[in-house]
Amino acid sequence: MTKTRHYKTHHTHKRYYVDTMPSPISPSQWSTSSSNIKKQLVTVDAALKSQKPHLTYLVEQAGRNWSEKKRRQRRSVALGESAVTLVQHYASKEQWSHVDMARLLAAYPGWVEATEQDDTALTRQENKQRIKKLTHFNHALRDVIDNATHSCETWKSIPSVSDIVNGLEAVYPGNKHTQNKQDRKDMLYATVVGIRNEVLFMRVLDEAGIAYEPGTANQDVRGIDMIVNGKLIDLKSSEYYEYDAQEDAAEHDDDGRIFFFPGVERYEYRNKLMLPKEKIIRVTPRVVARMYSHGILDKPIQQR
Repeated sequence: MTKTRHYKTHHTHKRYYVDTMPSPISPSQWSTSSSNIKKQLVTVDAALKSQKPHLTYLVEQAGRNWSEKKRRQRRSVALGESAVTLVQHYASKEQWSHVDMARLLAAYPGWVEATEQDDTALTRQENKQRIKKLTHFNHALRDVIDNATHSCETWKSIPSVSDIVNGLEAVYPGNKHTQNKQDRKDMLYATVVGIRNEVLFMRVLDEAGIAYEPGTANQDVRGIDMIVNGKLIDLKSSEYYEYDAQEDAAEHDDDGRIFFFPGVERYEYRNKLMLPKEKIIRVTPRVVARMYSHGILDKPIQQR
């Protein structure tokens, strides 16, 4: 079975209409709370590169009767506003790696395009490209969550799921499928939750001293998130999804992977991107016990 991994939930979207975009940006609009201006420039550059095709489309649709000069002006304004929104959302938050955020932002438009495609209408090669875009975004997101939460000791210091979702939505002003905007945001929220689950599992393995290998991009396309004790692990974000995947695999004689929900429920995260260190230590025995029961870890001989 091929896993495309786009997940699901809810939130609101900030909409910009191209014809009412604010005037071009000035230095006074820049966030000054970050001392390293280079970080802001990296993030702005990512905003410009990733948003240009989509903002250009919006401008052309909204201004079919505009002169070319006015179109260029509107494109410039739209790109500037998008970049400033991104900087204001992330540049003052030192826990975000700006290199990671630049990668994530660059991968986001491809993820959006992939989630809006009907995979049943695609050729095998087209579907392969669609899955590649989803995987590229997922891996960038995994790095963002891992690095942004790695040294967080308290609940207060940990960014929320909404920080990621609202930040990406703020710099993505829309596309031709306007009716799908809320669906897209729901899917983005669920994707963040799913990747959070992967990062937590890695933290637990580190805490327990269990060796593992994260799945490569090619393995992820095949549904392999992690390799532990020589076992191919396909992580699930709930017991329901674990059971559903097991049933589906049984129907298709797919027994190459172990479907595994670590056992940490969504409410335990308090809408945060990760658990604090102390909480991870407390849930580790629970997760390890489930690894034994799922056959991921081999029980000691005396317990067999």
